[in-house]
Amino acid sequence: MDAHASCFRPARPMARPTKKSTASRISISLPSTLYDELDAMVLARGYAVCWNDARTSIIRSARAVKPGDGVRVTLANGELACRVEQAE
Repeated sequence: MDAHASCFRPARPMARPTKKSTASRISISLPSTLYDELDAMVLARGYAVCWNDARTSIIRSARAVKPGDGVRVTLANGELACRVEQAE
């Protein structure tokens, strides 16, 4: 193999390793500090991550919660504990 051939490998999508990995999920091994830095960069741009109250899964749809449910919202500088009043 040419010494430069490794530079031209197709890029693989980055997937965060999970404890519940499936055969269909692509994952690569990167240091956790790199994930922390990437997460911080995304949050610093104004994005937030909404978790269920136990912080065991990310909420991706308003249909996943109902009024009265607790949610946690991770921001660039801290976290909010919230209660759902209305889900549309």
